[in-house]
Amino acid sequence: MTRLFKIILVFLSICIITNILCAEESDSINNDIELPKPWNSFKVNAKKADMLYNSGVDLLDEYKLEEAKEKFLQALPIYQTEKRLESIGNCYLNLGYVADMSSDFYTAIDYYSLAIENFKKIGFKEGLADAYNNIGIMHCLLYQYDKGLDYYLLSLEIEEDLDNDEGISYSLGNIGLVYRKLGNIEKAIEYYDKSVEIKKKLHDEHGLAVTYGNLGSLYMNIDSVDKALNLFQFSYDLHFKNDDLEGQAYALHNIGDAYVHKEDYTEAIDFLNDALIIRKDFGDDKGQM
Repeated sequence: MTRLFKIILVFLSICIITNILCAEESDSINNDIELPKPWNSFKVNAKKADMLYNSGVDLLDEYKLEEAKEKFLQALPIYQTEKRLESIGNCYLNLGYVADMSSDFYTAIDYYSLAIENFKKIGFKEGLADAYNNIGIMHCLLYQYDKGLDYYLLSLEIEEDLDNDEGISYSLGNIGLVYRKLGNIEKAIEYYDKSVEIKKKLHDEHGLAVTYGNLGSLYMNIDSVDKALNLFQFSYDLHFKNDDLEGQAYALHNIGDAYVHKEDYTEAIDFLNDALIIRKDFGDDKGQM
């Protein structure tokens, strides 16, 4: 055997051994590594959850409460698996709406509280403001006005931080209503006045009409009848401008009541009759009684 042939055999042997060792090492590495899920699994799950959630929102708009609830409950565990905290919070928020619309106020509070828990983790202020406000409404519907006030104030603080005039105005109105329920007329007027200023800025004529009516009722409570009459008239003018028959009837009725308080019964009868005619036009049998 020539020297050259021996060298070739040695070289081939080394190559064969090296290939075997590399193959064994590769098998060992592959066995130790946990293969990832398919690259598109997250995308598929997210799409499915979003479809369920959006379907729930549509059903909620159609007042199909049980069907909406089912969709949100199906979407929720997918969002939880994917750790999508904002979506989890929104699911709980909408489940709260379902319970609220079903008059299950305590369950609604539980769901809204879970929404808050998730929104806090990501600092989602818009969601927090909505959830705090909704819990405030639930407590007020349960006649727990002090608790309701606490949550309305939390919502207002966030809306102010967000510089959201619409949300601020809404919160101010709710706070004014609570103070009215608590018998604190001065505080109620203070918050309604603040709400009026923002509604003017927003050109929210319907909101202004309602708030003027609320303010008028408060001034009636403290025997400021002339002030109340002016506010009721402002309310009527805006309702008339916007063709709101129900609002017009309500304002005319308030004006009539104010004239009764002034013992001007001729004027009172005129306004109350006008209110009655409008109520008949839109079929308000209760208002005709």
